[in-house]
Amino acid sequence: MTAGGAERRTRPEMGITRADFRRIFPRLFEAGQCALEAGADGATVNWPDGRHLHVTVSVERQRRIALLRIPYVDLDFRFEGFAAGDVDAFMVRFDRAFHKGGG
Repeated sequence: MTAGGAERRTRPEMGITRADFRRIFPRLFEAGQCALEAGADGATVNWPDGRHLHVTVSVERQRRIALLRIPYVDLDFRFEGFAAGDVDAFMVRFDRAFHKGGG
């Protein structure tokens, strides 16, 4: 993909809640780096150089295993004006920020 184009990425069935997304997502950006607009169903990020990122968060669902309830959502990312390498680098940072510990 070349700069100026649009690219979509998804993260299906992420084991987070919408509240987790709203809490963690802003940490990916330095203060003053971009404008972040968060809403109930996602976020939009606008950079001064014209790049835009739109993230849509699905309705929260639950996976049930016996008495255990595990919340999850689907995430849809739409990158506008990014070079392919920049999209890949952002997704690596995103995945690290939302990685949960465990064995």
